[in-house]
Amino acid sequence: MIRSLISTWPLFFGLALIMIGNGIQIVLLGLRASASGYSNLITGIMMGGYFLGIFIGSMVVPNTLSKVGHIRTFGALAAIASASILMHLILSDPISWSILRVFTGFCYAGMYIVVESWLNEKATNETRGQILSIYMIITMTGLGVGQLISGFDDGISYNLFLIASVLISLAVVPILITAAKAPDFEAPEMISIRRLIQISPLALVGLFVTGIVVAMLFGIGAVYAKNIGLNTLQTSLFMASTTVGVFCLQYPLGKISDKFDRRSVILGICLSAAIFALILSLLGKNNFIFLLLFMSLYGGTSLAL
Repeated sequence: MIRSLISTWPLFFGLALIMIGNGIQIVLLGLRASASGYSNLITGIMMGGYFLGIFIGSMVVPNTLSKVGHIRTFGALAAIASASILMHLILSDPISWSILRVFTGFCYAGMYIVVESWLNEKATNETRGQILSIYMIITMTGLGVGQLISGFDDGISYNLFLIASVLISLAVVPILITAAKAPDFEAPEMISIRRLIQISPLALVGLFVTGIVVAMLFGIGAVYAKNIGLNTLQTSLFMASTTVGVFCLQYPLGKISDKFDRRSVILGICLSAAIFALILSLLGKNNFIFLLLFMSLYGGTSLAL
């Protein structure tokens, strides 16, 4: 296990940096869109571009990865992702930002594929669960740290855009200079939606609904926080509480699903998330502590599916 961790530290280090950069963007762009007077619909469309990019990238990048390898693919995608952040400073209209979010999502999908496939090749049956757990911990921690950093945005300076760009640029350095040999990779065979439904209809529906929740939560969560009267720092804490919930509840809920029927567990989690969401809708900025508590519970349950 220790040997596996030592050989994959460049991946974990790079993952941490790109997730901090991603966390900064999630809150920062929502705050800037709100400050610019964009409507909720326009902001939702703009932020939704990221997930369109994720969809496109997950289909395109595997073929590129199989041809040019992990290191060059990660380096190219990190460069584009870093540049797209800086382009937000030059282009400030919603259409341009929407297109840039598509590029960002595309690059992040590719970087996730590079890291996950590399870690999967390094893992054994005895270490795979532990390595993937560390992967999720670093992912959630980096995302939460980035969201907290975004709380220092004053709505005027460009510092956080520059910081996010620098972090993503630095993420590629340890991977480029690593002495470890990158694994071989073959593009996986595409499976039709009909076949996926036949294999596991509940998983497919659950992932689809979870995707909608994630898009809403990270797309316009910051805008919602500003609309109910939270300041910038409170908004960053509000958004970061979701990742805290995932961090704390993922393992306990996973352990419960190993002991009981997973369909019943999924139903219970969904009902719990719905109740937490209802409570959240009734709370305002005057109940900030409870707002953070139930946002954490909502994030931990809704994203645990």
